[in-house]
Amino acid sequence: MYAQINQRADNWEDAIRIACKPLIENGHVTTKFAELTIEREKKWPTGLPSLPVGVAIPHAETRDQIIKAEISAVVLNEPTTFKQAGNDEISVSVQLVFVLAFDDSTLQLNMIANLMECISKAENLNALLQAKTEEDFIQIYNSVRNPSTNLEHESSTRKEVKLCPVEQLR
Repeated sequence: MYAQINQRADNWEDAIRIACKPLIENGHVTTKFAELTIEREKKWPTGLPSLPVGVAIPHAETRDQIIKAEISAVVLNEPTTFKQAGNDEISVSVQLVFVLAFDDSTLQLNMIANLMECISKAENLNALLQAKTEEDFIQIYNSVRNPSTNLEHESSTRKEVKLCPVEQLR
């Protein structure tokens, strides 16, 4: 998992591009991934009116731009407006964005279910928003996640969160 804290986005498209940047830079997705994710968000918005802040979980429609499965989270310093999932006539003020890059639909659905469980509790969102560093964010996320999705935490030069079995991600 990549996490970026206290980021400034001019609009929802910018927020998606910011979240996609480490995925592109580290070879998890192609350079087209961010724009394809934006195109999908226009058709099927992912803004969720959770409390205390809205969350968005954008992802690309096609999986051919994904090289290696990964998640990238961004905490915005100020909310930006996304359209609500299921009703694009309603706007949602979003401060937390999780971009998913999974080439396996089952793994993606499991991760969405895990994120929904995590963000359904205000105390979890507050803890994520108060993270001071990227490492803190990932540690907090790992502590509040649903263990039934069997996420694994590895230490390296960056922290990673992977769905198990790991062989499916390679």
